[in-house]
Amino acid sequence: MSIKAFYQKVVTCNNKECAGFAVHDKKNGYMPRAFQWSSTIPCDILVVSKNPGHPLKQESYKGKDGHQLLNEYMSFRKKVIKVFYNSNDPSARFTRNMRRYLRYFLGIDMELKQYQDYHFMIKDDHELFRRVAFTNLYKCSTKKESGKIPTDMFENCFNKLFVEELEIYKPKVVLAAGNEVYNFLKHRIKYPIVKVKHFTYFYPKKDEVKILKNLKLNVLKLMKVLDE
Repeated sequence: MSIKAFYQKVVTCNNKECAGFAVHDKKNGYMPRAFQWSSTIPCDILVVSKNPGHPLKQESYKGKDGHQLLNEYMSFRKKVIKVFYNSNDPSARFTRNMRRYLRYFLGIDMELKQYQDYHFMIKDDHELFRRVAFTNLYKCSTKKESGKIPTDMFENCFNKLFVEELEIYKPKVVLAAGNEVYNFLKHRIKYPIVKVKHFTYFYPKKDEVKILKNLKLNVLKLMKVLDE
């Protein structure tokens, strides 16, 4: 299955087993979403977060099928990503931390950039988008945005969509954002996995450089860039 055909399947997913837990309301921006595929497959890194948060105010989808919905979603991403990439608003913290970590891990930035100094335009990240894909383990927003997702809900999405997604990307490394994702995946997938703090949060300032340097070395070893 092609990557676009797969994500048409994702945006039209209406898993009855998730009824009452996942929020589906296309008009108000709620549908399975929050992914960005790499232009190179297999990819170097697949970043896996927990699930999409609440939609943005301007987010709304009217498509009747997977093709239309996917086009609407990707068009929306192109518009809004420029806002997130060039904003000092706290809501941009997730994207900003993710980008600076990944650029450092992949050697695009030779040294880790400080958060307050990190302010690149999207055009600077073509190399990152070529090598990295981003997705969520659970594809839908939930009623309690910051609440834990029950294991059976993760299992539903994992079995129906995520297993297939992994086999499309065949990543050298899976980068799990946060404990929930890491703990669920670590014994369920065959691909090397590394845990990173959820990108919304910060490592202790005095320890950040050391922690991320060790994570980078681990990622590179798993990618077979460095010798064991």
